[in-house]
Amino acid sequence: MTGSSPDRAGRATRRKRRPSGAVTIKEIAALSQVSSATVTRALQGHPRVRPETRARVERAAEALGYRPNHAARTLATGASKTIGLLLPSTGDRYWGEVVEGIEDAADDAGYSVLLATSHGDAARSRRMLDLLLSKRVDGMVIAARREVEEALTHAELPVALVRVGPDAELDDGDVEAVRTLPDDRLAGWLEGRRLGDLAPGVIGFDDVSAATLAVEHLVGLGHRRLAFVGAGNRRSAALRVAGFRQSTGRAGVESAAVVASSDRLADSHAAALDLLGAPERPTGIVAYDDMVALGAIRAARTLGLRVPEQVSVVGIDDIDVAAFLEPPLTTVRQPKREIGRLAAIALFEALGSGTPSPGRALRGELIVRGSTAPPPGHDAADEAR
Repeated sequence: MTGSSPDRAGRATRRKRRPSGAVTIKEIAALSQVSSATVTRALQGHPRVRPETRARVERAAEALGYRPNHAARTLATGASKTIGLLLPSTGDRYWGEVVEGIEDAADDAGYSVLLATSHGDAARSRRMLDLLLSKRVDGMVIAARREVEEALTHAELPVALVRVGPDAELDDGDVEAVRTLPDDRLAGWLEGRRLGDLAPGVIGFDDVSAATLAVEHLVGLGHRRLAFVGAGNRRSAALRVAGFRQSTGRAGVESAAVVASSDRLADSHAAALDLLGAPERPTGIVAYDDMVALGAIRAARTLGLRVPEQVSVVGIDDIDVAAFLEPPLTTVRQPKREIGRLAAIALFEALGSGTPSPGRALRGELIVRGSTAPPPGHDAADEAR
């Protein structure tokens, strides 16, 4: 066979690499001894290219210092192989894990990810959406929040869109209304919100079942005086309150209070102080999320109450510090990485078919740790008899 192998040629060319823009597909084809079409398919990750051929092409491209010209590819194919991602923040560990799942799926599909943040501001959201569109993204995954939805009303996005996250399907779910809704109307309210499912193009979390898992765990330990803390005015909170009320009603819980609070530590601490300082305090608390649970545990300690001996606390999310609290927090784990992965896959399916894929609400998993125990004076053996 005539010609130089990619390895020998690579050693010769590494000393005199040219700018990547000067390297052509034909040169890579000549060095790797395949056709230009094969080089193009290999560099784009086409599944019909044999692994050994792809490796030979990649070695030749590396030897020549080739870097793909994304702008040229976009002009030629109309696709940038890039998706945009708009999140509330990059400082929240919840969203960090969602991003990891999105990036995993994007990498598998040969896509790049451009990240922007809204920081709770509608005007900034509009600027970030315009910025992502200016980068010619093929589609977007957005964390559906009020400020982003406001921004979306001002412009029709010319790309495929998937919503993701704890408030992925925003509606008029008012927490105060759910908190005071008569028992006989609660099931109808829940039915209207597509339990276990979401609208097309939406990937989220089954908030109702998460609260149900928490209640069932506490009831199974023998608790009969329960409270939900952290009912801020968000869709996810409304659904968790509904799940809490529905499951405590089924279990015949003697006392089930719902206490309003934002998910800020100071607010949840203050709310839990009032709750646990009452004469008929609950023996078990279901918190809106793990941060609210942390505030409740701190409130219990402020009042001299031991967790879990005198009050049990269950969170929702399973953030990375939950296992390292004292005591370690019992919580309902959100499959955050899987939510991100499925959101990206849903976007790629929409790009391929032109229609949004069915929505999904993923169920959580109860993680039992040290913050829950039977209530004071409870005898499991007596109850069993």
